[in-house]
Amino acid sequence: MKIDFLIESFPLWLPYIAVLYYIDLLFLLPRAIFILGKPAAALAIIIFTALWTLHSIALYYRNETNRKIHLIVVNIDFALRLPFVINFIFFHKSHAPWYEALFFILNVITLITALFTIYLLTDKRVKANYS
Repeated sequence: MKIDFLIESFPLWLPYIAVLYYIDLLFLLPRAIFILGKPAAALAIIIFTALWTLHSIALYYRNETNRKIHLIVVNIDFALRLPFVINFIFFHKSHAPWYEALFFILNVITLITALFTIYLLTDKRVKANYS
């Protein structure tokens, strides 16, 4: 019975879970500055943030297209994030700086929520909530 409650309430929680991916944009900014330069990187991050905000709003209104987009983004992000976690666990020094430990914790939280998101977004009962 608890799983039914989770499946029924998941579409309500998904827009709030999607907020975790704003952290990706913060970590992407220094790399984008290195590749694109400051003005282009700032513009790119502003555009991505605006698009992700619109995406989160559409998830709140249970748009089917955005459910599929979110599923694709979560799958790609999971595949890109997992090597960082494995690298931190197996190949890291004994004492990590605070910022690397924080990044590891955020990665683990995002990976765990991604697993639940992938599983639940492909469930028939959750799909039925989106139009």
